[in-house]
Amino acid sequence: MKQTRGAAPVAEPVLEKALAQASARAVEKFEWAQKVCREQHLRRTPAREQILQFLARQDRPATLATISGERRIAESCDPATVFRVLQKLEEVGLVRRIWLHERAPYYVLLFPHDHRDYVLCTACGKVEETQLECPVQKLEKEVGARLGYAEIHHELGFYGVCPDCQGKPGPRRSGGAKKSHCC
Repeated sequence: MKQTRGAAPVAEPVLEKALAQASARAVEKFEWAQKVCREQHLRRTPAREQILQFLARQDRPATLATISGERRIAESCDPATVFRVLQKLEEVGLVRRIWLHERAPYYVLLFPHDHRDYVLCTACGKVEETQLECPVQKLEKEVGARLGYAEIHHELGFYGVCPDCQGKPGPRRSGGAKKSHCC
């Protein structure tokens, strides 16, 4: 941040550009979600719009508590309504519910061609995007081609202990994660 004498700090151009790009991406995601809602004949409600706007701005999955606790959402509806809206959005394919073992489910907007996989810290619950190319997407195409299935999707989750928790004493919650390979 640049500081000018007697004035508030001025944001660096790089930060401004990054914020503008993130904002433009959120608008694009929200507008796409609104289009899908119209195509699915979902009634336009303040709660649905607030929830979609919130999810469009997120760069990682969020819990029901996080979503329903967001100020604008909390002002327009209660957590039960948020849950029902999320269920409906999941039914029409706009939202992905991610079950992270014994923890509460997380929700993320399903934007086309924006597949992401996550890793969960079994000690503190931190969720991070892996930022790796997903190897399972190739398998989806092969399964479709060999077995004739359409609209194939998958859930891939990684579980471990984050660097911040590795040095901490005390019991680590396994979250039900097995130490053996899934296959």
